[in-house]
Amino acid sequence: MDIKELAEMMSDKHFFNLKKMQYKYSGEGVAKMLEILKEMSYTQLALKDFAQQPCVYLPAQSLISTSVIRKLLAANTSKEYFGLKAMEEEIDSTLKIERIQSNRDSVHRILHGFAPESEEEDRILGMKKGLEFIGDPVNKITQENLYHLYMLSIGNFLEGDSKLPKGSLYRNDTVYIMGDKLYHEGLSPKLLPKYMEELIQFANQKDVIPELAKACMLHFYIGYLHPYFDGNGRMARFVHLWYLVQQGFSSTMFYAFSKYINNSKNEYYNSFLDIEQNYRI
Repeated sequence: MDIKELAEMMSDKHFFNLKKMQYKYSGEGVAKMLEILKEMSYTQLALKDFAQQPCVYLPAQSLISTSVIRKLLAANTSKEYFGLKAMEEEIDSTLKIERIQSNRDSVHRILHGFAPESEEEDRILGMKKGLEFIGDPVNKITQENLYHLYMLSIGNFLEGDSKLPKGSLYRNDTVYIMGDKLYHEGLSPKLLPKYMEELIQFANQKDVIPELAKACMLHFYIGYLHPYFDGNGRMARFVHLWYLVQQGFSSTMFYAFSKYINNSKNEYYNSFLDIEQNYRI
C-alpha cells in the first residue's frame, strides 16, 4: 500500500466504521491499513478487552481541538458546582436516552426543593444527588465512591433482579444487550472487580491522553463492561462528567451533556456498535 492510498483511507469519513471501509476499499485493503497502523500508530491503554488483551487507540485520530473547549469548561467563576438549568436538562435528557419515564415539570419541582411525591420523583431526586456528588471536586474517583454514586442515584430505586446483590459492588450474573438481536454481552461477572479496579486506576493515572478523549474512553468502557444489571448508560455519562470535573474542567456541570446525546441518540448508540464491529474485523 502506497502513502497516497493510506492517507486517503485514513481521511475517509467512514474511517471509524471498518465494515463500510471494506465495502469501499476491499477487505484486503483495510487489512493492510490496519497492519500498518498497528506497527506505526497504535498506542496501548491500561485497559483490556474481554480476551485480556490491551485496548489501543490512535492518538492522531483521537485528537480533539481542545483549546476553546478547555477555556469554556474551565471558566467557572460561580461559587456553585453546577448550573440549575443545565442540571434540569441533564436529568431530563439522561432519563429520556434510556426511555425512563420522567416529567420535565417534576424535574423542575425537585430541583427547586420540593419533596418527591412519586417513585418517578424519587428517581429524579437520586439523579440530582448524583450530579451534586460528582460536581464536588472533593469526591475523587474511587471504587467506594463509584458504588456510593451508583446507589445514591440509581441502585436505591431498582427492584427485583435489577438490584445489586447485598454486599456486591457489581452484578453477579450475565447480562445481555438485546434489540432485534443480541448486540452485546457484558463482561463475565467474575472478572468485573479486576477490570473495574483497572478502570479506576486508568481514570486517576497521569498520562498524555487529551482529557476530552480520555473521558470518552471511560464512557465507552463502562458501557463495554456493563458492570450493573441496570443503569449502565447513566453511570457511563456520570463518570464522563465526573472525570472532567476531576481534571479541573469546573464548568462541565454548567452544560447539559446528555441533551446533546439525546438529540443524536442513533449516532450515540451506533458509535458503541461500530467499536464492537471494528473489534471483530
